[in-house]
Amino acid sequence: MHLKRFKILLIFILAIFIFFAGCRKEKFEGPQIKENIVVPATYKEFVLADFEDGGVLNSKYEVGTETWGTGSIKQDTANPKINYYFRLVNSINVTWDWYLGGIRMKAVKFGNADSVFHFNMDSTNIANTYFNFHLAGNPNIDPKAFIVIQVITKSPVVTYQYEITLNFTGWRLYSIPFDAFITSANLTINNLNNIREIDIILLHEIGKNPGLIPIDMLLDNIVITQNGTYNP
Repeated sequence: MHLKRFKILLIFILAIFIFFAGCRKEKFEGPQIKENIVVPATYKEFVLADFEDGGVLNSKYEVGTETWGTGSIKQDTANPKINYYFRLVNSINVTWDWYLGGIRMKAVKFGNADSVFHFNMDSTNIANTYFNFHLAGNPNIDPKAFIVIQVITKSPVVTYQYEITLNFTGWRLYSIPFDAFITSANLTINNLNNIREIDIILLHEIGKNPGLIPIDMLLDNIVITQNGTYNP
């Protein structure tokens, strides 16, 4: 009888010991914490034009001008981030409206036989892909002049646009997300691998004759980037 009571007591004591031992272990180790590790997205870039070809206009770019306009490569020794740049200028005072000239970048001129650009980027990450470029205003420029950047897709052929008024002086760096380019029906680009052409066009407001004021467009560092804006 005493032996039986002793065994029961021993089992009871052992159970209490195991219980407290388990509590101490749990308190010591603490709860398991699961961490979500965020891997930063990889920055990518594709240079369309930096105009650093020894002062000559690269054959990849098509330059269109109206009547007396000229496109050429100039050098800005005071600005190392710019150095050589593209200048579209009307050599005499402009007296007409609307189209004044532009520069065209076609995928086929970059060696792409299928006539679309291969940026080597996530083709659907539109909001985090940027069209970057330096643009300079001319202190003597007519305030009614503006540029339009056109992104043209291949299939179907659709033109997406973004407009900037040339009402400032000096160089500015623009970084425009691709989802800011829209059609006349407010549609946005949905596939970067379907872009066949990008144009930058110099225009003047219809019905606003510039009154014999010269108009320039200065461009440099035209770069497509993803997961970050261009930082020369």
